[in-house]
Amino acid sequence: RAGNITIANAPGTGIADDKAIYSYMPEIVEFYTGRKAILGNIPTWRCSEPDSLKYVLEHISELVIKEVHGSGGYGMLVGPAATK
Repeated sequence: RAGNITIANAPGTGIADDKAIYSYMPEIVEFYTGRKAILGNIPTWRCSEPDSLKYVLEHISELVIKEVHGSGGYGMLVGPAATK
């Protein structure tokens, strides 16, 4: 009401929760800090890479698969309910 604006997150910070970027976080942390990440990543496979896609298809019943651009639960496959 006073006409002031507060920005909680600086422009560009949304990249930190991008699913495509997330899969590269261990490498990004090591690149910028020179050290391995203290906290581990949830196992993530990039289905654009042949070996990762092969793993995902072979273990589809054990995985939750999300679209890179999906959000709010849309574009998800929950392993046991999924088919190839």
